[in-house]
Amino acid sequence: MFAIPVSHPDHDQQFWLVVSHPGKSQPLWYLRTSEPIGNELDACDIVFAYARRWQIEDFHKALKTGCWMEHHNGQSMHAQWEFLAVLAPIALRLLIIRQTA
Repeated sequence: MFAIPVSHPDHDQQFWLVVSHPGKSQPLWYLRTSEPIGNELDACDIVFAYARRWQIEDFHKALKTGCWMEHHNGQSMHAQWEFLAVLAPIALRLLIIRQTA
């Protein structure tokens, strides 16, 4: 794994290109980030976050489809947060059941 600074002609901000090899038979990952990369640990954090993105997507999908979270949009923000506090463990359990089935 390595990281190099890159620039884009349409942006003044500096980006970093993190290149990682996730496994033997998998292609290289080329990850562009605006997070500063000062050392290898910073680059590992970017790769770790990218690797976990599908788990986060699956969690949101479990909230939306398995727990019907989106059907409660008419409630106040406070009520939605309370509802999320109840549904989050249920969504997590749904993911665990799916993974172990």
